[in-house]
Amino acid sequence: MKKKTLFALSFFIVLIFAIIAKGAVDDPGTEADPLVTKSYVDSAIDDIRNYIETKFIKSDSFVVVSLCSGETLVGDMGTEIILRSGVGVVYSMHGGGISDITDGKDLKKGEKILANHLLIIPRDDNRGVYAKTNLVLMVKGSYQIIKK
Repeated sequence: MKKKTLFALSFFIVLIFAIIAKGAVDDPGTEADPLVTKSYVDSAIDDIRNYIETKFIKSDSFVVVSLCSGETLVGDMGTEIILRSGVGVVYSMHGGGISDITDGKDLKKGEKILANHLLIIPRDDNRGVYAKTNLVLMVKGSYQIIKK
């Protein structure tokens, strides 16, 4: 009986040392030890913010933007767009529309955009223009181009 107790006690001591040794080997912040510091989280958030900010292009005056068929231009709230050539439709992830200032109406998702009409993006919720064919646009404000 003493041998079984001694063996069990030895086994548990070895097991405890193995667990402690494994914990000492893993680097903090890895998949094996996901506990991270506040500075690590802050750094990761800053990296994400920088990535998002660099994706958007900002123009204080109208610039000519060309889109290839299948690409999408998504604008921030207040971005102004004028379709100069090609066939484009309203793009929206949530079913919202774009203000057509020239006609004084709201263009819904998938609706064809008429050439030389001034459009304004009303919200920052992924609205813009999808290129059915190659497009030439004039854009003023913040926007990004999403490739096919």
